Amino acid sequence: MRYILLLIALSSFFTAFSQTSDIKYTREWGRYFRIPEGTAVDNEGNFWVILSADQSYTYTFLTPDAHQSVYGGGESDVFIAKFSPSGELLYGSFFGGEGDESIVSISAKNGKVYIAGVTSSSQQIATTGSYQENLLQNIDPNGNPYNPQAGFLACFNTNGQLQWSTYFQGNRTAILWEVAGDDNAVYVWGMTRSDDLATVGAFRENIPPPFLNGQGLYEAAFYPILAKFNNMGQLMWCTYYGPDINQSTNYSILADGGMALDPLGNIYVGGRSNDTEGYYGTPGAHQTTYAGGNTDAFLSKFSSSGQRLWSTYYGGSGIESHLFVHIGRDFNFYLSGRTTSPNNIATVGAYQVNLVSENNSFVAKFNPQGQRLWGTYFDIGGLSFSNPCFADVNGYVFLSGHVQNDSGIATPDSWQENYGGDGDSFVAKFDPMGSNLLWGSYYGGSNIDYCWGEGLVPTLDNGFYISGISSSSTNIASPEGEGSWGMGGFIAKFVPCPTPVMPTAESPQDFQPGESLADLEVETQDWTGSEPILTWYADAAGTQVLPPETAVEPGTTYYVSQRIQGCDESELVAITVQNLGILENDFSNISLFPNPNNGIFTLKGLPESPLKMRVVDILGRNIQVFPERIFSSDFQISLIGMETGIYFLELRDENAKQVFRFVVE
Repeated sequence: MRYILLLIALSSFFTAFSQTSDIKYTREWGRYFRIPEGTAVDNEGNFWVILSADQSYTYTFLTPDAHQSVYGGGESDVFIAKFSPSGELLYGSFFGGEGDESIVSISAKNGKVYIAGVTSSSQQIATTGSYQENLLQNIDPNGNPYNPQAGFLACFNTNGQLQWSTYFQGNRTAILWEVAGDDNAVYVWGMTRSDDLATVGAFRENIPPPFLNGQGLYEAAFYPILAKFNNMGQLMWCTYYGPDINQSTNYSILADGGMALDPLGNIYVGGRSNDTEGYYGTPGAHQTTYAGGNTDAFLSKFSSSGQRLWSTYYGGSGIESHLFVHIGRDFNFYLSGRTTSPNNIATVGAYQVNLVSENNSFVAKFNPQGQRLWGTYFDIGGLSFSNPCFADVNGYVFLSGHVQNDSGIATPDSWQENYGGDGDSFVAKFDPMGSNLLWGSYYGGSNIDYCWGEGLVPTLDNGFYISGISSSSTNIASPEGEGSWGMGGFIAKFVPCPTPVMPTAESPQDFQPGESLADLEVETQDWTGSEPILTWYADAAGTQVLPPETAVEPGTTYYVSQRIQGCDESELVAITVQNLGILENDFSNISLFPNPNNGIFTLKGLPESPLKMRVVDILGRNIQVFPERIFSSDFQISLIGMETGIYFLELRDENAKQVFRFVVE
């Protein structure tokens, strides 16, 4: 009965965040940031970012309440940041000691924020009374000491205050790649060479001793490891997870597929292996044996007490890599990644049934019992790949990654239909059966922009966050965030498109000879993610589009709509124009040169009176708006990074207006 009530409550909660098939998405905000490695959304909708920061990292994002306001040392520290749902920086702090911290993951759940990774620091890591307070000296299988490398696990509250932190190391080494928390516990998933970490009664308590390698030295194999800590940071259980690795088997096993928790406390882990004994395939599973190639993916389910419930391979005769495991809000489970296999990947009726190029992305859906419901290829071309995915309560699947060519994944009228160049991020939405691509968009400028790490997570209001690497100066940040270009990475929030709103404008409007549609006064919708786009028409039916530079004629009625980028167009507003005549003004001596230019030009002969000034593109979107003031007679304007095209400079005082047309080459 308790199980049924829990499912009913969870179903009611998730229904509030359901999607439909015809939703379009637009950017609510975007900003440059250092390269995120892990991201999470807490129960209040705040967006958490974690990354490895080197000594060149600026202190721009530190906040007064930071846990650690000074860089600890070594080649890298952890940096953790919190943004509000509207994109405001709420918290920023270092975490690290005199050594190096790297390979970081983050999880936010019910008032707690967990981070995990790898450290070689002996200071500023563990708290008093934690499971392991001190960094240990590691000894290799031949008895030689070497630089210690320990996993670490830390718990913060949502205000950024450290609650506890511990090393997790063993006698050789441990690497923590993933962390996931629930109401009462936190889990870590990684790799280790240590043979003293597993607890009594674990699924696998022991691993084989080190074996001789080709150089006559003893070598300890790396094994996947799964552990559970309580919410006070004490170890509850730990298990190794893999077949025997020795000189004769020499299996290749990696725990790089991620980890997810379901609402009942079960743990799902993913990775890849080339073992030939079927260790990762349980009876009745979808795929019980390794299919060939270099590695197959595996997906396994453990109970909250650390016992394996089922496990399946997933792969064909090629290679499966760049894996990601996710539990959907529909209670099913998803595995995404990259494959070169022409078999065992896609199901009949899937969006893409056959392997198209050497490196195809894939996504597969499983039920809680480990049976595959569907699988599809997703050809994005070249060496590009997809990775993070999630699914909403209705089973709509969102997949992200990056592309290195114009692969045609964008759907009509999406946020960004055209490939930016050199490498773009992308987001794609599939129906619950995996048979149709419902929405797809690029996200990038003219340089390299890659979705990176855990770079796609759902918001609490039907949207998603995307993050990654960026070297583009355009198409990444929303207007208020453009000035921070050069940080190396980006974060952006997308939401379902709002209901279209008509622009507002007075009618009739006066004009002067030589003015164009772009000179008419139109008030657009206030939207932080992008400038609203105006479209002009000659007819009320909206069939005859007019360029914004069209010269207006007296007594004529024009029609204008607006839309937010990626969203539907509003209804039309009618504006009738009437000739105001030539007003006396002192604009006659103003000149703009050079023209054409590269975005840098000078205005000569400006009057000594207050002026309003703005630069707009051919769609009427503001490129730069200058506050009203008295400008110097010779005023230089520098618009760095402008794309080639036609632009307009508008000057206005209380009596008159002048528009200059210029070209950027």
